[in-house]
Amino acid sequence: MPNTHKILVVEDDTNFRTLISDLLRDEGYAVTGVESGEEALEVLHSPDGRPDLILLDLRLPGMDGMGVLEAVMKLDPSIAVVMISGHGDIETAVHAVRLGAYDFLVKPVESERLLITVRRAMDYLDVRREKERLLSSVRERFKLIGISPAMKRILDVVERVSQTTVSVLITGESGTGKEMVARAIHFNSPRSGKPFVMVNCAAIPESLAESELFGHVKGAFTGAIHSHDGKFQRARGGTLFLDEIGDLSLPIQAKLLRALEDRTVTKVGGEHSESVDVRFIAATRHDLLQMVRERKFREDLYHRINVVNIHIPPLRQRPGDIIPLAEHFLRQFAADYGKKAPRLRPDAQAVLLSHSWPGNVRELRNLMEKVIVLTDLEELHGSVLADLIENPIFPAKAGQNIGFHEAREAFERSYIIAQLRAHGWNISKTAKTMGIERSYLYKLMDRLGIREAGPAEESPPRRKSGRRFH
Repeated sequence: MPNTHKILVVEDDTNFRTLISDLLRDEGYAVTGVESGEEALEVLHSPDGRPDLILLDLRLPGMDGMGVLEAVMKLDPSIAVVMISGHGDIETAVHAVRLGAYDFLVKPVESERLLITVRRAMDYLDVRREKERLLSSVRERFKLIGISPAMKRILDVVERVSQTTVSVLITGESGTGKEMVARAIHFNSPRSGKPFVMVNCAAIPESLAESELFGHVKGAFTGAIHSHDGKFQRARGGTLFLDEIGDLSLPIQAKLLRALEDRTVTKVGGEHSESVDVRFIAATRHDLLQMVRERKFREDLYHRINVVNIHIPPLRQRPGDIIPLAEHFLRQFAADYGKKAPRLRPDAQAVLLSHSWPGNVRELRNLMEKVIVLTDLEELHGSVLADLIENPIFPAKAGQNIGFHEAREAFERSYIIAQLRAHGWNISKTAKTMGIERSYLYKLMDRLGIREAGPAEESPPRRKSGRRFH
């Protein structure tokens, strides 16, 4: 059965090049042979596709093997390169590997040794490509979605901090997506191939917190029958994410600060510290600065973890993100369950925009999963969503058919209310964001019944002067 892997043999000795090319073809590989470095680079730039593996002679006429290796690594470091030379030495081999070579073989090369090296290189490539495919899938799953100004700012900060190791503190209400932001930072960083270790500090009993974070040695306490690595050790080389860090006790906060400052941890019952290389991200729903004032959170730890702060506003304050998020979750769960994602009709969008989303993004995500699991629709109507959503604001009822005019009016009203909420019921700011004149917004509000006689929960705080609407 033909092999899908491509191999380029770069060797100026015609007999040797023919010998190993025939050997590899017998194994099912697609093989191309050239006799110079310049020809090798021409193959790499040809439209026929780049090879998976290059067998590269060290001494070549013109550009030598080391020069070709450097050019290949700059062009496409995913290509595996095996150097072959009759004049190899340890220093040359080490230099080649440092430049990016997978292996270094010395002539004469036994056919079995050559084939084993090629098979291992191909296995290595397959594993690396599968890992990259999985990482791409994970990046897509944890991709941040949003078009609101707030989310655009967050996306910009995430992009900037991802390439660094700076400590990040993510704040916001429960369900706003703090874990998603932490994962986005990790999976867009150079550490993406290393572990992302999450700890929910609110769920750890205080008596076990130190062991959970730093590990323990055998016999450190009753029940410690084996040595145990903590989250710091398991996150080595990757990212450690402490969610709800404000729930840690003051004694654990002190030990956490030392670990972050020294980049070392000591297991419970242990005598020796060990270095740990981790990227640290924390999150909380609490006001840590207020906790510092109340002496419930260490001030030095607060400043240590709050190098960059990312605050995620609640979903009700960024209505522009509701529909893009809903569509994203529908596609995601449709793929998970082998279904087709339904299209959101205008009346369904109105239902989503009218809801206050007390559970934030988590509530929206759960609703979209419920839609995919419980329905088989090509188009999603507002009446269906109103049945599935908890405490809907939109007054649609099951089985009610909503006409186009009614759906459009409901959508307009929901959209304007959402924009007014997002801008603190400031008419001028709302009109500017919507791209309309202030006077025209007043007319729309009057036509759609958005005025003082409406529901109390939609009424903004009153001012001493000025026209106010809800």
